Amino acid sequence: ERKYNVPVALNNDANCYALGEKRFGKGKGFHNFVGLTLGTGLGMGVIINNELYSGVMSGAGEIGMLPYKERILEEYVGSFFFTREYGESAKELHEKALQHNKKALQAFDAFGAHLGEAIKIALFMYAPEAVILGGSIAMAYPFFKDSMRQTVSTFAYQKQIEALVITCSTQPNLAILGAAALVMK
Repeated sequence: ERKYNVPVALNNDANCYALGEKRFGKGKGFHNFVGLTLGTGLGMGVIINNELYSGVMSGAGEIGMLPYKERILEEYVGSFFFTREYGESAKELHEKALQHNKKALQAFDAFGAHLGEAIKIALFMYAPEAVILGGSIAMAYPFFKDSMRQTVSTFAYQKQIEALVITCSTQPNLAILGAAALVMK
């Protein structure tokens, strides 16, 4: 800022993704939502009352670091899960799922159940109107959608999920756009 006399803002990728969705994507229609990034790990950006909530040192929403089963949540809802449990990347298994490969379909079914648990945690924490999925693994949404929704349907507060929207991002580069939007007012 001192050198070039322009505003500078920093934040993490999941927060920038959520802000990008709010400003330029499917988040425009919601006042309160979470954006989950499904990739190497699991990230979450939180929009509350139309504003990004970053917390101290941009640490809010680090859902992937929560203890889950024998590890942490992102070990089950990220690329680690596929390589550890199935010996192949999410991308390789997605390509095989497109060919109706049984192992790949089972992998995404299991992934969807774990993602559903992550979404339930986000519901308990923030009670959002929507959950918007992004990241490279979100491209395989048709293969994990049913098991994810089945798991979410077991959420303790049924009234809360009656109108819940769970959808996938449709625009590329929203994290980059969200990073640019950090300095927009």
